Amino acid sequence: MKVLMNAISARRGGIATYTRNMIATLPGEGVDAKIAVPPDLASMDPSATIAVEIGRYGAVRRFLWDQMVWRRTVQAERPDVLFSSANFGLLNSPVRQLLLMREGGLFNPYYLDHVFSTLSFRTQQLHRLRRRLMQMSIRHADAVMFPSATLRDWVARFEPSVMARAVVNSYGINLDRFTPRDESQLGDHAPLRLLYVSVYYPHKDPLTFARAVSILRSKGRAAVGRITMDRDEFGPWPDRIDEYDALMKHQADGDVMLGSVNAQALPALYSASDIFVFPSISETFGFPLVEAMASGVPVIAADTLINREVCGPAALYFPSREAKILAERINDLAERRDLYQWLRTEGLKRARERYSWKAHLGRLVAIFRNMVRR
Repeated sequence: MKVLMNAISARRGGIATYTRNMIATLPGEGVDAKIAVPPDLASMDPSATIAVEIGRYGAVRRFLWDQMVWRRTVQAERPDVLFSSANFGLLNSPVRQLLLMREGGLFNPYYLDHVFSTLSFRTQQLHRLRRRLMQMSIRHADAVMFPSATLRDWVARFEPSVMARAVVNSYGINLDRFTPRDESQLGDHAPLRLLYVSVYYPHKDPLTFARAVSILRSKGRAAVGRITMDRDEFGPWPDRIDEYDALMKHQADGDVMLGSVNAQALPALYSASDIFVFPSISETFGFPLVEAMASGVPVIAADTLINREVCGPAALYFPSREAKILAERINDLAERRDLYQWLRTEGLKRARERYSWKAHLGRLVAIFRNMVRR
């Protein structure tokens, strides 16, 4: 079985991690795999990758590039299955096509009400166009894969036809990369070390995290927050520079530290943290949630459908954007050793039972084989 995967946009965040895992493991699953990736990822395995540089295309330009230039590559490779992993796919594909939907904000009712409505008129129009192109791609895919049932249901509100071809396959991670931290470290140092791993988008809400840390410190709790975002990530969002300036004020006050971290350094960063906080109000899955659980770091997350689907009872939740309540949750967890240990144990168990990369890959290959048989 020959599979061609389009991962040309895998430059950062969860999709970059996902694609690196694919390069390392998909060819070993009895699949003749070719994965189209940015040049920096192609060096991982030149025999299994196709290096493609398209720059930072916007949605429309990227969609048109797929339909014309990428189509010629698909026709030349003649795979049994085309795996389009970036929300957009070929219209009238010459081969069977599996489309991965991994963007939820444009379909998430909460995001549309609380974030989308605050964006500039131009950005809103571009997002609406982007959503229409995704819907067109869905209609032309033989199967559509979602990393969560919540995302599937959101998309189905806009594109009901997807339900006939939808399959949910939750993501997995390489559990061997993450070593559970020692619970006894809690309280043996000051300040309390809080972590938020994410790249920046308007729905990530790092300011609520920074404000919660500030509240804790104002009440005498020694704490510092680490946010893995940097200045460049705010550049594409000129209407969010005020948010960056506010974060810089919190950094100057000693509440948080900002700065990107490469993928190789993430496991050590999780292990050096006491509590993982995830204030993002809109996700399609949330890789950092699973990574934190696999590292034995208790999780406090915004109370959203996705976060609850991923973490279940193995996390504490707070109302989105409520910094005061988030501060209370953090303080309670730091004070209650029994709850802290319970969340560690439940998180480790949930990560190992539900989110291994091997299990995700096995389900994915089964989807490929079913598509070929049909």
